Amino acid sequence: MQIERFDFLRKEFSSYEIKFSEDGSSVEIINPFCNENVKVEYIPEDDFTPYIVYFAFQHCHMCDEEDIIDYINNIINGKVFSIEYFNNDTRCFGGDITAEELKDLSYDTLEQNTGYYGITKLKDCADSFKLRGWHSDHNFDAVFVTDEDGSITIKKLN
Repeated sequence: MQIERFDFLRKEFSSYEIKFSEDGSSVEIINPFCNENVKVEYIPEDDFTPYIVYFAFQHCHMCDEEDIIDYINNIINGKVFSIEYFNNDTRCFGGDITAEELKDLSYDTLEQNTGYYGITKLKDCADSFKLRGWHSDHNFDAVFVTDEDGSITIKKLN
């Protein structure tokens, strides 16, 4: 078991419960507020980005320990959230969204920041989304609603 490769996480996040996989290839930082934990996996065969950081629906390929620490701290401090788009309850795509972007959350701002598949209209590929953060008070599911004028708004479900 080679958990030494995760010493930088153990030191930085010592105030959290940390669980190591049996084979030492991954570590999980346990979220005391909800069930959205951060998992970091190490893949030695990947010469460029051997670490994968998972949170909620998302994952990031990373190579630098400082970047990993910064990213996890941004999640824990409520600066970064996971957002995943769905169409008929099927996952489509997702990414990160910042706390700053959440302040003025609207369909238009989401559409401007998406463009994942080069589709000009977000509604053409997704009918809903889920937002998840370290603290569950910001977590919600939402659908896109089109009114009779063709305007699209966000309706939070929970």
